[in-house]
Amino acid sequence: MKPTKEVSLAPIHVVLWAIFPLLFLTILESLSYGLLVPVLPIATTEYFAREHNNGVPIDCVKFSNVTACVQGSKEANIWSSATSSLGSLISFIITPLVGQGSDIYGRKPFLVAAQVLHVVYPFTIMLFCIYNHDIHIYFIVKFVYNSFLTGSVVAASVADTISPHNRTTAYGGLFAIQSVFFSLAIALTEYLNTFTILVLSAVFYILRVLWCVLAFNETLSMSCRAPSYTGINPFRAMTILLKTSLFRRLSVVIALSTFAGAGLMSFRLFFFNTDLGFNKDENASFLLAVGISSMLSQGILLPLLIRLVREKGVVAISMLSYAVMSGLYLVVLATHSKLVVLVVAVCSGLGDIGFAAISSLKSTHVSEQVG
Repeated sequence: MKPTKEVSLAPIHVVLWAIFPLLFLTILESLSYGLLVPVLPIATTEYFAREHNNGVPIDCVKFSNVTACVQGSKEANIWSSATSSLGSLISFIITPLVGQGSDIYGRKPFLVAAQVLHVVYPFTIMLFCIYNHDIHIYFIVKFVYNSFLTGSVVAASVADTISPHNRTTAYGGLFAIQSVFFSLAIALTEYLNTFTILVLSAVFYILRVLWCVLAFNETLSMSCRAPSYTGINPFRAMTILLKTSLFRRLSVVIALSTFAGAGLMSFRLFFFNTDLGFNKDENASFLLAVGISSMLSQGILLPLLIRLVREKGVVAISMLSYAVMSGLYLVVLATHSKLVVLVVAVCSGLGDIGFAAISSLKSTHVSEQVG
């Protein structure tokens, strides 16, 4: 019996340099969206609160318990949750087709399409937040934003470039860098007014389009593409998720964790604002703690865990962390403790290590149709 040859892992900087165009696109995405996250719950709440206050603007951070602000928060949360949920449902149908299409036509067309669709997002926020236009245009765009996501194409693009034994390093590094710049964007919001935040975010959204069109090169060679005569088939796209018992289990894990996580992420900032009296800066501090925890978990902890417990163990730890986080929200609800909110942020960031492991497992265990 021949001894098993140990595979040497490439240094993380070498792996990340190999996917630099994709890495920089991820940085721009983190900066553009991260600037908006702390602002949106308060901006949407105050828009609806004004309607409940006879058209008179009201500060819902200072007067969070006033009836108009409570009603405004509920209405904003309903609209936000509805558009996120419907968008996620459409995304569930579209994402496999996008991935399948990227296996046939290449990754770049779908990444460019996503950037073009998303570029109007910050401008719709300006319309209702700065110029008092109808907010429903924003929610329509938000629905489209959530419907057309390209995470599968990004993961496939990494798999096109990086060898299987280095993919966990690539995904972990990519998510860690994403967390760093997401945290940086959030930290910046504490020193900027709302108008400046929206303008800066819009600039980054425009840069995303330009970078994707001009600097990002196709990663899937013509010889590796699926035959075009097969076309895009929704049933064939979904069957790959049932290909093996591993894929079936991972698909269930992703579906359940995404279902629960999306609801919590949509609701929590409204809850912090209305029940705990969080302002924009405190929302930013919470998200900054999440980002730092995610960055440290994926940049430092993930490589160690991969060596000790492999990808499946990492997924189990991730799910356990998310379960603890969900339980702690009940503690926050009962105690209104800001210290527990900090622990929630740490658990949320730790749970993010599962994304890299799941992406690596799926890309490594399928020889074709990676998208």
